Amino acid sequence: MKDPFWHDQNPWNDDLIYVPIEELADACLLIGTRVGIVKDHSSKVYTRQDVLDHWNQYGPNLDPYILPRTHPTAGVRYGPEGSEYLSTGFSETRLKELIRKYKEEK
Repeated sequence: MKDPFWHDQNPWNDDLIYVPIEELADACLLIGTRVGIVKDHSSKVYTRQDVLDHWNQYGPNLDPYILPRTHPTAGVRYGPEGSEYLSTGFSETRLKELIRKYKEEK
């Protein structure tokens, strides 16, 4: 896993657990849901690749992280400003699994 790019700018930097972006995408609650496509009024089932494609629109310097708490939260920081992060709904069960898997690397 690469070193985080925005660690010093993240207000929770001392508490974060960084995880591979692909594994965080797998925890996204949108995966498997049907979403509407505005352009042609169709719909499709949202996939892991859709999540990654969306996040990657924010640039090459992405820091996927989990903030471990009783009810963990997660996000992807893409810039130094406080509001420059993405945080969709995530599976709490999956986040807790990732915390267990990656807390030792912290």
